[in-house]
Order: sequence, then structure tokens, then C-alpha cells
Amino acid sequence: MAAENEALQKAFVKYGTRADVLRYGFPKLKQKIYIITSRDGKLRAYSWDTNEGGTMHDFVTVFQYVGAGGKARTATDPYTQSMEDRGAGTFVTQIFQADTGTQPIYLLVDTFIGSTSLAGQGIHAFRINGDKLDRKAKMIRTSIGITDSISFASSGFST
Repeated sequence: MAAENEALQKAFVKYGTRADVLRYGFPKLKQKIYIITSRDGKLRAYSWDTNEGGTMHDFVTVFQYVGAGGKARTATDPYTQSMEDRGAGTFVTQIFQADTGTQPIYLLVDTFIGSTSLAGQGIHAFRINGDKLDRKAKMIRTSIGITDSISFASSGFST
């Protein structure tokens, strides 16, 4: 399975530089993986379960976005850079868009499945900064300051 997952990730990275891929709906593929697109169509996340984790689900995510000058670009999830070194990743379930007046901030909601009894969710603020995908856009205010993400985990054994 590792070779197939790596091939799929490389295909998304390679063909994700085409603007037509960013606009394509993938009607059959959407039944197999999570494909989530921002409201403005400038950011998309492709997430799938590698089926390599037993009760812990290992997910891979590839991001596709429109950089400076309207060129499509890709970025891999920092936790899944190497298929051999990755841990359990998350899958993106929603992208909310906050229009700030200068550039949109994208709030990505993701889910982690650690086992049959451990799961979590997070919200991460992204922005497109020129040709780079900034995954640490600090805009979430908490009681201890401004951060780029918040998350929680729960266990089926919690009371």
C-alpha cells in the first residue's frame, strides 16, 4: 500500500500545478477521498486514508492553491513529507474563508483518528502569501494570545 499512496501523492503534486485540475470536480474520486475546496476556489485539500494504520488511521493531505500571478501550486502536509517517516495524519473536512480586506484567511477543519477510542479535531489558519502557502497564519485569539491553530482530542474512555 505504501507505494500506491506515494504514487497518488506524487500525482497530486505533479498535476496540481495545472489550473484545470483545481477546477475539476473529480466526481468518481470524491467517493474515495476527501476533496475540499475554499469558497473562492483558490485553495483545495485532497486527503485520503492510506489504509496502513490498523485501528489508527494514517491520512495524507496534498494542498493545491492559486499563487501569485494566478499560477496553480501544490504543497504537501508537513507531517507527511516522507511516506516512511509520517505519523498518523489528519484529513481536512471543511475550509471556511474569512475575508480580511487584504487577503483571505482560510480556516481548515481537520480530523484525527488515533484508534477506535481516540480522536480529535483542529482548526488551522492558512493564507496564500505570494507563491507560498502559509500554514501558520496567526489570527485565532485565545486566552493566552494569538495563534494559528486550536485543537482538541477525546478518548472513548474519558468521562
